[in-house]
Amino acid sequence: MSRMVSFLVLLAIIVVIGIFFYRVMASFFVPLFLAAVLVTIFRPVHERILARLKNGRRRAALATTALILVIVLAPIITIVSLGALEGSRLLGRVNVGTLRDRVVSMRAAFGLNIPFNEQIKSIERTLDRLLNDSTNSQFPLNHDESLRRVTGQIVQLHRELLDVGDDRFTAQLVEVKNQLDMAVEAETSSLEHHAALQESQRLFDDFKIMLLGGLVRTWLKETLNPSDDELQRQVSQVLLSAREQLLTLGGATTAFLAKLVVGLLIMTVSMFFFFADGPNMIESVMALTPLDDRYEREMLEEFAKVTRSVLIATLLSAFVQGVLAGFGYYFAGLKAVFLLTCLTMICAIIPFVGSPVVWLPASLWLFAYEERPVAAVVLALYGAIVVAQ
Repeated sequence: MSRMVSFLVLLAIIVVIGIFFYRVMASFFVPLFLAAVLVTIFRPVHERILARLKNGRRRAALATTALILVIVLAPIITIVSLGALEGSRLLGRVNVGTLRDRVVSMRAAFGLNIPFNEQIKSIERTLDRLLNDSTNSQFPLNHDESLRRVTGQIVQLHRELLDVGDDRFTAQLVEVKNQLDMAVEAETSSLEHHAALQESQRLFDDFKIMLLGGLVRTWLKETLNPSDDELQRQVSQVLLSAREQLLTLGGATTAFLAKLVVGLLIMTVSMFFFFADGPNMIESVMALTPLDDRYEREMLEEFAKVTRSVLIATLLSAFVQGVLAGFGYYFAGLKAVFLLTCLTMICAIIPFVGSPVVWLPASLWLFAYEERPVAAVVLALYGAIVVAQ
């Protein structure tokens, strides 16, 4: 029994120490991982520098680390900062009024306008409010007045549908009116009143779905038919969020700069010691395994070759895709070509994401916002045939 207790106590101590170790080291994982990736890629370069410096391991490690900082990290930081600033300027040029006009044009082109849009939304808002009052048993003084007013709106909508010769779903509106009449006649706080409101809302939702052509078209039409207030709010939220993200990525906040500097410092120091003491670290690990050192070295060499090949191929592929996409963005006349090119390179590295995440929305932007369908189609075909291949 005492052995079991001792074992459990030891296990608990190990778990607690592991949790604290993870919490302390979590912020170091990404810099250490990036340092390991760069060391793997530049290992052949380091070996050449080491041979030229006559086995001056520390000097070779320092020279290789400085070379990586100059030819890799400095350009990346510059590119990301410039892309973030370009994106921030682009967002500042987005005009809500122009966006609203483009949405209206796209709705008309694809037949996605909602007939009697304002009336339907007004009825929905009133029914939602009435049902919410009934659910919470909190009835304002104008509850009965609102109920009579929405009944009148249903009658008016029924009449307008008949005026335009569309009597396909008018029977559904008659049922909605009947349920509202029952709610008017019932005691305000009664279950019959609440049930009639619920049924009227359900029937009106069914009417709207049938009028708009089914669930999918209803969703599309409602998404593309926001009110002015909804559109203003949604665009403002998107622009605000995007500006905050871009400013953060661009290093516009002190916290981000501090975190970036610390991460770069950790990565730089790690690269130096990986280059300088990497062989000793590997020897120490090899001493712990039962395999013969010769086999272990062969395995490590093969692993390093495969890893280096995969990393270089992935990065080169992403770079080529970004450059090709950049030419497409430029000739398509898009703004913020530099930003879009950088985003394409980054997304091309991510598995199961790829460059279509950038050039496909760019094509949609050309089609919907700038109203240039030919350029949009050409860019989409170029992205699918040239960039994505």
